[in-house]
Amino acid sequence: MINGSVVNSVLSPGVVVDVGAVVRDSIILFDSVVRPGAVVDRAILDKEVAVGPGAIVGEGTDYDVANRKEPGRLNTGITVVGKRAVIPRGVRIGRNVLIGEGVRAADFASRVIKSGSTVERSRERVGRAGTHAGEPPEAREALAVNIDPADGSGDATGRSGAGGRRASGESGD
Repeated sequence: MINGSVVNSVLSPGVVVDVGAVVRDSIILFDSVVRPGAVVDRAILDKEVAVGPGAIVGEGTDYDVANRKEPGRLNTGITVVGKRAVIPRGVRIGRNVLIGEGVRAADFASRVIKSGSTVERSRERVGRAGTHAGEPPEAREALAVNIDPADGSGDATGRSGAGGRRASGESGD
């Protein structure tokens, strides 16, 4: 159901864009929701993503700040949000940001996520939930929260070396 503004974008079936929300130059997959007053600009949202009221996904003009984790893939200003992620109310997310699968409000170290950052599920949440299908237990140990020494800001980062690839036997839903 589209009650907001959608410009130059592709929306899959089941996507909801609430009143006052804006979706621009983006791709939003199945059953995702963009709440009132939220803005999604130059982003790809996987299925079942929820963007909270007043949140901004794809903020700023610094399109050339490459993602630190995936510089070869995220370097043109497109922000990517993994399936079933929840973007909290009022959070501002820059360009070339990678938001991992299943991220929740508690996984955001700050209300402002700078361009080129990555946010992944926290170590504690992954530990409580157990391992993902096909993922070895030691993969959980590689999760961490990074603090930028230059300005003290933080962002949650995920498994090093995982490269976004699925482990063998993991489903592709």
